[in-house]
Amino acid sequence: RVMRDWLHRLYLGERQHRLYLVVQEMNDALTVDVQVEQQGQLTPLSDLLGNDRLADVRMSALTDLALLADYLPDIERLYRKGADQRLAY
Repeated sequence: RVMRDWLHRLYLGERQHRLYLVVQEMNDALTVDVQVEQQGQLTPLSDLLGNDRLADVRMSALTDLALLADYLPDIERLYRKGADQRLAY
């Protein structure tokens, strides 16, 4: 039962969107960006947060990001107001 409960929180089910972690190598560093796919189109996280036309997906995507932040805490920096669009390591 404990294992099932732990795995259950990782199951995101069917959503209107998918999150993509985009990892790139730039100048001897790795950058991580989040893109949101909705209806076959990728949208940067910053656009999702700032565009009221995408409000129907915003809360669901933020819920998924909060789950992801349990494993990659730095991801919270991406959805703070005025934050950089990428993480750099």
